[in-house]
Amino acid sequence: MEADADTARAEQELEARLHYADWWRAQQLQQLCSQQHRLAGLELERIATRHANQELRDSERIWLEQGWRQNLRDCAPARKDAAQARHALNRLVRPELTAAHTAAFEELPNRIPDVEQWANVIQAHPDVRKQRLIWLSRQQYDDRWYDDIDARVSVSQQLDRRSDISGTGTGLVAAFSFEVPLGSLSTRRETAATQKSAARYRWLDAQESIMRELNQALETYRDEYQNLELARERVELAEVRLQEQRQRQSIEAEEGFVRLRNLTLELARSEQALILAQHGAWQALAPLKVFDRLQPDHSEQRILASPPTLHTGDQGPNWSKAVYVWDSKELLDQRSRDRVLDNLKDSGFDAIYLGVSAAQLEDNHLVTALTQTITAAEQHGIKTDLLLGEPLWLTDDHRANLGRLITSLADVPFRRLHLDLEVEQLAWPVPDTLLRGWADTIDLAVEASPWPVSLVAHHRWFTDPNTAKTVCVPCQLPEFGIHDVSVMIYSTNTDRVGQLASTAIELWPDLTFTVVQSVEAELPDTNSWHGQSRSRLASLEGQWQASWRGIGVAGVAWQAWRYYPGNDQRGME
Repeated sequence: MEADADTARAEQELEARLHYADWWRAQQLQQLCSQQHRLAGLELERIATRHANQELRDSERIWLEQGWRQNLRDCAPARKDAAQARHALNRLVRPELTAAHTAAFEELPNRIPDVEQWANVIQAHPDVRKQRLIWLSRQQYDDRWYDDIDARVSVSQQLDRRSDISGTGTGLVAAFSFEVPLGSLSTRRETAATQKSAARYRWLDAQESIMRELNQALETYRDEYQNLELARERVELAEVRLQEQRQRQSIEAEEGFVRLRNLTLELARSEQALILAQHGAWQALAPLKVFDRLQPDHSEQRILASPPTLHTGDQGPNWSKAVYVWDSKELLDQRSRDRVLDNLKDSGFDAIYLGVSAAQLEDNHLVTALTQTITAAEQHGIKTDLLLGEPLWLTDDHRANLGRLITSLADVPFRRLHLDLEVEQLAWPVPDTLLRGWADTIDLAVEASPWPVSLVAHHRWFTDPNTAKTVCVPCQLPEFGIHDVSVMIYSTNTDRVGQLASTAIELWPDLTFTVVQSVEAELPDTNSWHGQSRSRLASLEGQWQASWRGIGVAGVAWQAWRYYPGNDQRGME
């Protein structure tokens, strides 16, 4: 029956959603634990040094060491769990997922409708539909006695073979059987009415059963979401307490050292707990998502509107996480290169925009160092773009310098040239002559570049169609062969960021947009995520990927690596 097929599909979808959430949890723990392994090494080294100098009690040393070892033991299964969850998921979805794929976090609703608002979903449930169809079929029953007759026909053939007689004997038998309930011969009307009534009650019982099941799922999700909010608050509180303790370290001396170690451990534990809480809420949402998809296929009737859970490459552009590396000294130095690349990879970056300074351009070994860096980055799964940015190149007097610079680096195997030309830095409001200079500079770069060219600019040029009334630079980008644009939307109001990104995509459908966010210390809190932990940013990125990828955003880029949490190890004491 169709209802049975729908039930099987719903069960398969629920299983896939649960495995996908498991895969995401294991990946997130694996990434977090990679960071915490290094942090644990530093912490245990500090603890051992203090204890060796008799500046730390035995009980304090044992307590802290046990705490970090337990933390690392909790991390141990992450890699194995990720492989197992991916293997289980590959039995259910296509195309197959590999270790190179990354699970995307699904946005979780903070409010969910009560069971009364799910009436259409309950009626569309396969079990309810099945019982309703049976009840409707019973309405066609008449009170004629022969309606209750059960008639069957059977045909059989017998084969006989004897050892003393050649050939085979056969026999064909046909049988007809009729069964008539005795009750139908005497109380036919009561039997028909009883069957109709029983079918109706089975239909009502099915509705009641599904309603109880749905109500339980709603309560479970609300409980898990509340646990998630508490876990987020604990992480935020731990970050605040740790920051406060660092600021007091100079006056608290020995006592402050132990407090700082305990708070560092507390933050590590709370970050792990946050991932588990996110996973718990996501799994609790899964049956509700499956319930929601059972109703008639009209998107406006969906109760839980959100992007699909399974992101396997066919649900919008591939998602990328990039970072601006203006100071490339450590990456170009072979002594520190692998350490930086490991840190970039652990932070989840798959692309870097790599800058070079004027002093580096004078180095005869620059091309070799860049080539070696790109090769090493590719081995870490990271793509490298050349980052060039100088407002003076927008002027007629200096534009040719950009062309010569590009030519001097033409042998380096960059993926792309990423131009950071902020025209408003030269004048505001921007005159039309400067806008024409902007377009001319982009045109020159495209002509000189052996690599594809992408552009980064303030969102105003792509979200307000009236910004450039006479000279429209975005209009010319496809003519120049540029289709990838990064828009700087520096705001911690993520709803506002999503709205601006959606506007840019609607206005310029021929362009692919990446959203640039900031962690720079110089910007106000409303414009920068500076001071947030790496796990907090990872959580935000998962939410953005789930929300923004559905509208066509290709990824997020961070400005800049210098300020990204976990990069600068100073202040860890």
